[in-house]
Amino acid sequence: MEDNSIYIHEDFYKLIQVLPNNENFDIPESGIVEISDFQKFKNLSIDSKRINFNDIRKIIEKYNPYAHEKVYMGYSTSYKIKENTIAYLFDGVAVFFENDTLCTIENIWLATVAIASEIEAINLFSFFNYIGKVYDLILVDYETDYIVNLDNMEAIKKYFKEKFDLQ
Repeated sequence: MEDNSIYIHEDFYKLIQVLPNNENFDIPESGIVEISDFQKFKNLSIDSKRINFNDIRKIIEKYNPYAHEKVYMGYSTSYKIKENTIAYLFDGVAVFFENDTLCTIENIWLATVAIASEIEAINLFSFFNYIGKVYDLILVDYETDYIVNLDNMEAIKKYFKEKFDLQ
């Protein structure tokens, strides 16, 4: 793999995902809610927002100018390039953007990676808070059963502290 690449195990694919708040979920003021019925998320997709990746790229690069242009996905020694996908690394957490051929974002998801990064976690929090406010987005963690309101900075900080020990 090249220097400008990143590897992700396929088991982590979209385990933590950013989705539109189309259903206007009843999220308490704390900004985090535990949920057990994920059926309502089955048909939700961020591509319904028609967000252009170039617009998001301008935003994220204010917080982290270093993109991993090649994303490899697989398991063990078997992996392949994940087409139309780019990642940004923040203090051990990678944010992945999958785009269609017209640069419309199809998925935003994140996972921990075993790569050091000098980009501080507060930049990750600020990025998510910004896009949460502008695009009315939520973070859905299928592993912990949490929904995080991304327009609530305190909820973002609490989630990342509990999930990834980031502060």
